Amino acid sequence: PYRDHRREAVVGPIEDLPGRLSWPERPRFFAYLVSGIASTEPGLLALAQAGFSGEAYIRGAEEGLKTRLRAAGLTVHDAPVPLAEALSRCRAVVHQGGLMTSMAALAAGRPQMLLPTHLEHMLNGINVHSLGAAHYLAAEYPVADLIEGVRQLLHEPKFRDRANDLANHYHRVGLTNGLAKSVEICRKHLN
Repeated sequence: PYRDHRREAVVGPIEDLPGRLSWPERPRFFAYLVSGIASTEPGLLALAQAGFSGEAYIRGAEEGLKTRLRAAGLTVHDAPVPLAEALSRCRAVVHQGGLMTSMAALAAGRPQMLLPTHLEHMLNGINVHSLGAAHYLAAEYPVADLIEGVRQLLHEPKFRDRANDLANHYHRVGLTNGLAKSVEICRKHLN
């Protein structure tokens, strides 16, 4: 989100990003959210009740929440799932807007629904949306907007195509392997 204020080239994330993934046949979503946010449970229940197939990992979720979401038809993981693995099974990612999740989804070619909880999440949401690969909703959003946004991301080709174009671009410009690049820069300065 700070690209307009940088003078130096971006090195990229320290963690490796997934490669561009093929588009899954089934229209599923993956949600990586935090419990304790008022909209988490109602939003996921609304998506399930709208007939969307999906899976979720909810950090800090109590057993009762996981049981209710499973009863609604969602696959709920008890432990974090490797993001590349989850991205390979889904067409869209629902998350709060963390930078690494946003970048991993972009690198994999997955449209995103961002549900920001603080300023940096909001900046990420605005920026990914401006690229044409996401929707974002501010706190206390209407669930009808969430349902419609996820429907678009799962089924409208323009989101798939744009996310795929962005993934190809990021891999072409080498916005991966940030750790090796950072070490190389440090070695250069130490010499």
